Amino acid sequence: MGHQPKQISELGPYRLDAAEGLVMRDGEVRYVLSAVIEASSLQRIVSSSLPVGEEWTRALLDSSATVVARSREPERFVGQPASASFRERILTGSTDVFPETSFDNSPVYATLARGKYGWTATVIVPRAVLDAPVRGSTFALVVGGAFLMLGTLTA
Repeated sequence: MGHQPKQISELGPYRLDAAEGLVMRDGEVRYVLSAVIEASSLQRIVSSSLPVGEEWTRALLDSSATVVARSREPERFVGQPASASFRERILTGSTDVFPETSFDNSPVYATLARGKYGWTATVIVPRAVLDAPVRGSTFALVVGGAFLMLGTLTA
């Protein structure tokens, strides 16, 4: 008999009840051990050691796919539900890197990992950051190829 995580308040502390927290005596539940985690402590975790100019975004979502902590602009996004497409990815258990659209409608790549109690950790990076080296290499190949073709035509 497992328990699902329960949210105490929309943006405040979250209470996680786990089956491992049950204390049984003579086949009856005598005590239920639980932990209360303040959203602010989770915020410190995702924001710790964040380099200046960091373009990657880290976030934690609760079991209802609501942002609980976020490394970029938490004051703006904590409490917001994930998009329908992102919730679908969470439900399917996909851990691939996939294209997504961020809260501010920017094209990004994302990956996620869902924990035992339904909470999700995610990392999001703008597509331009990961695609720029590929575009630069492709451009260099095209320009280099054009010069080679010009060189062979004039020879």
